[in-house]
Amino acid sequence: MHYYKRNIGDYHKKAGRLSMLEHGAYTLLIDACYDRERFPTRHDALDWLWARTDEEIAAIDFVLDKFFSLQEDGTYIQARVQEELDAYHAMAETNKRIAKEREEKRRNAKNKSKSKALDSKDLARSVHDSCGSVNEAPPNQEPLTTNQEPLTTNQEPKDNNNNTRENFSVIESIADWAHPELTEVNAMLMMGSPPVPAIAQDRYDNYLREFKNYHAEEEVKGSYVRTEGRRKDLLAAWIKRDYTHQQKIKAQSQPARFNIDNEDWSQSTAQQPQAETYHPSHSKPNTSAKPNPKTSVIVNGLWKDPLPGMDVPQTYAYINEQCMPGESKDETYDRLINQMQESV
Repeated sequence: MHYYKRNIGDYHKKAGRLSMLEHGAYTLLIDACYDRERFPTRHDALDWLWARTDEEIAAIDFVLDKFFSLQEDGTYIQARVQEELDAYHAMAETNKRIAKEREEKRRNAKNKSKSKALDSKDLARSVHDSCGSVNEAPPNQEPLTTNQEPLTTNQEPKDNNNNTRENFSVIESIADWAHPELTEVNAMLMMGSPPVPAIAQDRYDNYLREFKNYHAEEEVKGSYVRTEGRRKDLLAAWIKRDYTHQQKIKAQSQPARFNIDNEDWSQSTAQQPQAETYHPSHSKPNTSAKPNPKTSVIVNGLWKDPLPGMDVPQTYAYINEQCMPGESKDETYDRLINQMQESV
């Protein structure tokens, strides 16, 4: 056992008056008990902690007498450590039982699939045997001609379900999958539509845990993701769906702002505003874009370069898709540009 919880408040309530040497002896002795998953005799305690001086030996003896209980066999037991070890062993047995049951279910599903395939082969052979050879005709039946092809053992019922365990020969279970590194996944997230900003390692670990748990349950039902590339594609799509969902929730939580994109100005007879008149929908023009509909996009009357990695039609489609309620198209364009730059 290489990990245990340490409550600082509980520790100082019980051991707050110890000297620094006694604190060290108590802490190292508890660590040794957890690591070895057993309790020491006095000789073991001195050996585990490499006690050399009289002061170190005296500190260990004080800690043993103060915080441990001497048993008839000479071992010193600490009640809290004993409770944690018992809980750890019980959890280990539970995990072992669950893993054994999962493996048994997988094996039963595999045997059932094989049995079904063998039954289909036996049925094909029995039909072939009942029809006789190619040159023999059953009683009261015309002989076979060259246009009549008998059923042979090669003509077996086809299994259109390629997603079964017996066809799962490329890689092993999703639980043992050597998943891609974060840098590779972040590169995949920037490809396609919508591009997703780079994610941190802790968030990636959460996605991996949810992704593997889901597909492990699907494997128990007999559905397997068979190839490395398919698993990577599904993982990237999993993260993109969550990102899109979070963006929608964020957009719905924001108050609506003034937007003239959906206004109908065709019936208006008012004079168009002068170029120097300010309007909230105006943004700073992108001087690098030239007025060419084939190589540039126009957003709220402003010519801009297409989004990175996209052509003109893709940029228009992505802006319309990502535009939030109350947000003008040029504001959407600027927000997407900033997100892509931050993710690089």
